Amino acid sequence: MTPDRDRALDPPHSKESEEAVLGALLLDSACAWPVATDVLGAQDFYLHEHRLIFDAVAAVIAAGNVADVDVLTVFERLQRNGEAEEVGGLPRLNELEQFVPSAANVRRYAEIVQQHAARRSVIEQAQTISDAAFGGDADELRKLPELAHRLTDAAQSALIGPSARAAFAPVPFADLTSAEPSLPGYVWDGLVPAGFVTLLNGHGGAGKGYLALMLAVAVAMGLPLFGIPTRRGIVAFYSGEDGADVLRFRLARVCAAMDVCVQDLEQRLFLLDATRSDPTLFTEVTSAGHRAGVTTATYCELREFMAVKGAGLLVVDNATDTYDASEIDRTRVRGFVRSLACIAQERDAGVLLLAHVDKGTSRGERAGTESYSGSTAWSNSARSRLFLTRAEDGALLLQHQKHNLGKLREPLRLSWPDGGVPTLDVPLGPVVQGISNRGSTKALLRLIAEFEQRGEHVTTATTSRTHAAKLLREESGFPKVREGEVFNLLRMAERAGHLERVTYKGADRKNRERWHVTDAGRALAELTAATAATAGVTACGDVPAEPAATAATSPLGGMGGKSAHTSPAWSATVPQASAHYGGHRE
Repeated sequence: MTPDRDRALDPPHSKESEEAVLGALLLDSACAWPVATDVLGAQDFYLHEHRLIFDAVAAVIAAGNVADVDVLTVFERLQRNGEAEEVGGLPRLNELEQFVPSAANVRRYAEIVQQHAARRSVIEQAQTISDAAFGGDADELRKLPELAHRLTDAAQSALIGPSARAAFAPVPFADLTSAEPSLPGYVWDGLVPAGFVTLLNGHGGAGKGYLALMLAVAVAMGLPLFGIPTRRGIVAFYSGEDGADVLRFRLARVCAAMDVCVQDLEQRLFLLDATRSDPTLFTEVTSAGHRAGVTTATYCELREFMAVKGAGLLVVDNATDTYDASEIDRTRVRGFVRSLACIAQERDAGVLLLAHVDKGTSRGERAGTESYSGSTAWSNSARSRLFLTRAEDGALLLQHQKHNLGKLREPLRLSWPDGGVPTLDVPLGPVVQGISNRGSTKALLRLIAEFEQRGEHVTTATTSRTHAAKLLREESGFPKVREGEVFNLLRMAERAGHLERVTYKGADRKNRERWHVTDAGRALAELTAATAATAGVTACGDVPAEPAATAATSPLGGMGGKSAHTSPAWSATVPQASAHYGGHRE
């Protein structure tokens, strides 16, 4: 084959794949741009007009934001460069935008374009060697070894392809003699690592949704949950299962139980209702007889949202609604979890993925079963795994079953009172089971009754800055017990009917919850019967005066003195508890 004939051959390229890449960029640049540019550049396009369009897209993004790209902004850029007519004008751009139905497959289109570019590079290097050999000049011949080396590199690139080349990278370690490697950070200490995906499994109705929302509120304000520290950060709660009404109802209940002012969560917690459209983040598609797992346009929007807001925690509720492929397909499951891990790594954020298991597994009725459904890739791909179970009596147990980055945390025993949210329920030890409990309980009941008589309140929240243990400790007559034992004694008193939870409206007219000593409790504490003013539940519309001690800002933002704040749109006029929502636990 002569050199002239070689030059006459049409170089390898795919006009359709190049058009598909450009169409995806014009249709959904936020999703397509980071994926496409991970594989190719303008030099990889064979057709000159396609290079011009790609460069124009890049210029629009460089001048503003990736979301600014559309047919008109790219056309304007081409006009400014004097290249609009050369590419076919506005009609050609409209044609490209309509060439693909979505940007979901842009990576595959880009890989095809890049592979053809690699093959053209091989031909170019081979042609250079051929020309040097035919020329016969001594200087040209001396270049042959270097040219042959370039040809080998080009051939390897063409054979390996873009995906494999990006699949791994050498890890430097020579500096370890002088540099101490950093340990992974945590969004929820020891349980939810930053930069990784954590799986929270449990049966539907076990309380995963409430637990995740409580964590979201705690992280948004940077305060502990169940006594475990959190890292303060912006939180996105992506719900593919429950709509806005349920989310608002639960947030109201969580804030009331944790003594949190909703206004303090504005621009720190974002509840994202994805139920009104397709919440799928990862799906399987078939093209030309080949199946592939791909992220969706919704995933790209969520990824961009996390970047724009600078979020440090993403809660995805749940896998069933956001993953549209077989749960037993290891490759697809890994692809889905890794797509979430990309978001985590980009932001050094934690990602908490909620997932269902069957009822028998969640209750421990099936010995030897794992705490997840489907492929083992669900567990293997996550770096930390939590399992929430609920016994027949309603008691909850949060187990830490896997942790690749450190030691496992001890299980957390939780109780879930009617009308409330999960709270820490430490097993009763000898100290709280002894005879001295009776005296300590009586002392606590007397103090709470005194607060009631003064028109002051003792919150039921265990995370408040002015929770019962801190508030009562300053009073004379406080028993000699530790902080954790105070909560145990109060829970025991509630079970015995000596205390009850009462809902009232704070100065900001938001619902709160306080302890009330019952008649049985007053009898145990050897107190006189309560008057109607101190024993009754505050009437709707009556706002009792808030004492300075309980009006202080709580660890999760507080409730007192915040009524002047502007509520975010999603938290205004939160629905009150109803029979429909009150019985729904998830």
